[in-house]
Amino acid sequence: SQAEAGVWPLLQIILSSDENLSLAGSQALQSLAGSDNEVRHVLLSKIFVDSVLQILSIGIHNSNERVLQIEQVGVPDYIKVGLLSVVLKVSEVEEGLQELGTLIPILEQLKQNGEKEVKIKAKSILNQLAGEGINVQIPSQDIEKEQKIQQLEEENRRIETVVMREKQEKERILEQVRRQREDMERERIEYEREKEERMKSEEELQKIK
Repeated sequence: SQAEAGVWPLLQIILSSDENLSLAGSQALQSLAGSDNEVRHVLLSKIFVDSVLQILSIGIHNSNERVLQIEQVGVPDYIKVGLLSVVLKVSEVEEGLQELGTLIPILEQLKQNGEKEVKIKAKSILNQLAGEGINVQIPSQDIEKEQKIQQLEEENRRIETVVMREKQEKERILEQVRRQREDMERERIEYEREKEERMKSEEELQKIK
């Protein structure tokens, strides 16, 4: 769309290694966000928000062809400020900000550990989202994974319970067998003792006769 055609080139400009050019790109995109409803929809799309998240969290390294790939570790503060300024502008003039909930964890980190202006921008966005009642958005695939993990844990607990019961039953049977053997051994010894005594008695009787 025409809106997308305007957004992505400006995002590449924001990622420029030239700080002044990056600032100009950010200001231009903020201006569009303030005046163009279609542009705001693009800025609130999952693909754009995910791109911002990836840039802010892992450096300026993105597999998305629409995002400029910069071969360096870490993101310059001016780029963070430029991106956050665009996000803040959208959050101020648009409703339906749920998609921005995925940015909350990285915004919290930037609020705590970022450079002064980055902290201010991150805090302002968080305040906007809090005012709209927006919470962290957990991807549905993560929810499914969590549910599967819980199911596996429950199954493991069930199996462990069954194994424990079987082990206890086996130990009970072994103990029962051990006691039976002990009883049999005592009876054998007692029988042998009585047999020996009878034999002695018979021998004594034979001697008397």
